Amino acid sequence: HHVGGHYEGQAALHDALGRRLFCGDMFKIDQDADGRSHAISSHKAFHKDIPLTHAELRRYRDVIAPLDFDAVLTPFEYAPEVNRAVALAALDDGLARAPGVRRISL
Repeated sequence: HHVGGHYEGQAALHDALGRRLFCGDMFKIDQDADGRSHAISSHKAFHKDIPLTHAELRRYRDVIAPLDFDAVLTPFEYAPEVNRAVALAALDDGLARAPGVRRISL
């Protein structure tokens, strides 16, 4: 699924049978030393915290809203704590305020 956002060709892969979303860097997942997810955010450049625009967040939301998943996988994390409802809530939070970066506790 084409999501745009960070760059024009950005995409996500939905594994419908496995109920997983391979989301690239659409989401940043903060995890503890044991690999348990404790926060989610959506922004550009992990260490620079560059906010996404409302248009970019809306595009992410439009693409993943119809997909059913129980976990996300980024290039760096496996996050079974992040299902569709959590992912949409993170995007909705970004759409409800001025552009900025906020990590949402899980």
